[in-house]
Amino acid sequence: MGACEPFYEGIGGGTYSVARCGVWNAIGGQRVWTVTKGAVATSRFMVIVWQQSSPGSWRPVLRATEDEIGQWADATLRTGNLDEGPNDELVAGIRMAGTGGYLNLEIIDIRRGNPLVVAVSPVGDRAVAVMVPGTGVDVWRAVYEDSDPLCCPSTYQLFVLLSSSTGWIVDERVGVPTGDPLIPISQF
Repeated sequence: MGACEPFYEGIGGGTYSVARCGVWNAIGGQRVWTVTKGAVATSRFMVIVWQQSSPGSWRPVLRATEDEIGQWADATLRTGNLDEGPNDELVAGIRMAGTGGYLNLEIIDIRRGNPLVVAVSPVGDRAVAVMVPGTGVDVWRAVYEDSDPLCCPSTYQLFVLLSSSTGWIVDERVGVPTGDPLIPISQF
């Protein structure tokens, strides 16, 4: 666990089946994010963004927890400069459990010194998402025709989460057949 150990102790210690953390460099200093899930079957996923309140002292400033045990398959967090602004954004992707491959995606930015969710992607069945530095996040989601079986959508639709002068917007783009090389491997 190493560098993450103090944060895990702040959550409650114990043993974890999932224990990941990372640093988010943004305006006003570093933040740290943690993703944890306890080792026992009754444990829930928990995602926390920590902010330094004084040297050596950290406090949680954003938190997301599974509503029901087993609702999430995984939580992935990544940082990058998505809008060419002065700091990196944090992107949180929650992959839901089950066969649908649903992905909930949020972009978190620093506003007035505190992290804030600034954009939420359209929820996508069998969704694929990739960060595009300086542009935003590309989100591909399945589009089913009436005759498509649940396993196999015929097309994917691209939505781009973009930063604009008025805030973040969702721009609907091209649709392509399933299997098209334009559809990337998901980062989330």
